[in-house]
Amino acid sequence: MKSEYFFCPHCRSKLQKSAAAFVMGEVKYGIALGERTPTVTCPACGKAIDSKAMIEGKYDNTGGWTEILGCFAWIGGTGYLMIAHELGFWTALGISTGVLIVLGLAEHAWSRKSARP
Repeated sequence: MKSEYFFCPHCRSKLQKSAAAFVMGEVKYGIALGERTPTVTCPACGKAIDSKAMIEGKYDNTGGWTEILGCFAWIGGTGYLMIAHELGFWTALGISTGVLIVLGLAEHAWSRKSARP
């Protein structure tokens, strides 16, 4: 399933596809929903993005490394709090989860801000 969002291949800003581009990406046999431009412009960096590759979903995710590194940072942060600050497991897990949530919300707000024209 194609995503409603994609990342600019130049600046990695999270952008939202148009409704027509999302539907064309979902359809297996390409139907025409109006005129398709060869490129779209990223509002954050101003560079051209190939609209065919965007519709096909080539820019939909970051490759999974972000999620894997986030898990290792979460586990490492919990371990650090337990060892360096002598906190109990549940306390350290709660603090590291709270930090992870705050960082996720900050990243989401930053990507929405950078996607505005």
